[in-house]
Amino acid sequence: MKFLLCGGLAVYIFLLASISRTTGFIKVLGNSSDELFLVGYSHLLENHNAQCVKSKYHWSDNHWVTRSLEFKYRWGGGRPTNYQIYIKVRVEKHQVFFEVQNTSALLFWFEPQVRHRYQIRYNDNHSLVLSNLIEDVWVHQPCSLWVTKDALGKIPQMANETFQTVCNASKFVGFGHCFS
Repeated sequence: MKFLLCGGLAVYIFLLASISRTTGFIKVLGNSSDELFLVGYSHLLENHNAQCVKSKYHWSDNHWVTRSLEFKYRWGGGRPTNYQIYIKVRVEKHQVFFEVQNTSALLFWFEPQVRHRYQIRYNDNHSLVLSNLIEDVWVHQPCSLWVTKDALGKIPQMANETFQTVCNASKFVGFGHCFS
């Protein structure tokens, strides 16, 4: 009886592993269907003209997820105008790297901060901390902190600690003012 149970369990695990390998889709907050809000970033990533940055899920195909990046941008001293650009993102093997396509559109708005690949420093169901790729263990890289709508009022403790500890000159910007 134990042999049958163990054999059945082994087949189940094998099938589950095969299914997850064939889809090629690794679920991390950034490639899920959750709406994400930028609530913090390193001082080096600050763009005084951009505010209220959020990202919405649109669709997925193969390994890539299409998301919109929505933000308000102030030209000169004028009023902020709403903009939306589409990007494709994916999480590479082992959930370590976060890759972005269509960076040319991002470069127009956020140059020189844009990269093609980011390091996932922390991820849970409500928050995501991304940084530039780690070049040296002792050098803190610029980071961004993204959260889901339900975490806007209270950032998860581990995300908060990661953001403040491993990120270079971290700064919270919040998002509450964007709803008014």
